[in-house]
Parts: sequence; structure tokens; C-alpha cells
Amino acid sequence: MSISIRSLAGTLALVTLGFAGGALVRGDAAKGIVRLTAADLKWTPAPVPPVMEAPAWSSSSGAFCRFNKFPKGTTIPLHHHSADVSAVVIAGQWGSREPGAKAKLVGPGTYQLIPAGLPHITECGASADCVIFACGPAAFDLVEDKPAAK
Repeated sequence: MSISIRSLAGTLALVTLGFAGGALVRGDAAKGIVRLTAADLKWTPAPVPPVMEAPAWSSSSGAFCRFNKFPKGTTIPLHHHSADVSAVVIAGQWGSREPGAKAKLVGPGTYQLIPAGLPHITECGASADCVIFACGPAAFDLVEDKPAAK
């Protein structure tokens, strides 16, 4: 799999810029430049197995940016988040869909916003592990939803 460094850097810069700007206003910004290479990422189990996570940035308010790794073929059942979650695909074919909608997995460089409270299913394609860079304005949560009765 080939990922354009220029495409990846540009996409990450745009997402990070938005959250860093908000952090500066609140005074939560780091005191210097922070750089993370793939080798710097410290993967730990995420709240939803088998997903792994590696923190990039967080604030005392709960706002965050982190990398998430989904093993190929992973499906996270119907759920929602209490706050918006923005994500950029770094590797693999990944995406979220509303109940009843056809899966539309997207590749590296693609941006996705999941509005707070929107029930959805998240998937990683079967051909490769997925890595995303996700940010949110409040602490991350995942609230399970029950499918509607037929």
C-alpha cells in the first residue's frame, strides 16, 4: 500500500490546525512543536476491542486527537458518540455508515465527520488494517445503540 506523504501531511495539518487553534484560545497548547513518527506511536488497547489507540494530543477539557488502528475486517456495531468525531483515513479502507445504508469504505486522505448523537456502524475493509487520525472537542465515548425492531 502506498500513501502519499504530501497528501497525508497536508490532511493531518488541516485537522490538527483546527484543534490546535482551539487549544491556543483555551491555553492548553503544548509549549513547543510536537512531532510524532510512526515509530513514536505507543499503541494500547482502545475502549472497544480489538481497536488499538495511540494518543497524539489531549487537553484538560477532554478534547483529543489520537491515532486508531482497526484490524482488517473489523466492524464496530451500531453506536453513537456524545460529541462530534472528525477522522482522516491514514491507511486501509475505512468508514462509518448509518443503519440501513450501504457501506462506503474510503481510503487514505479521506476526511469523515460523525456528528454527536448520530447512530452509526464503523468498518474496516477486509484487505488491510486501517489506521485513522481522529479528533474530538470532548472526551471520547462510545455508546452502544440497539438496532431498530423490524
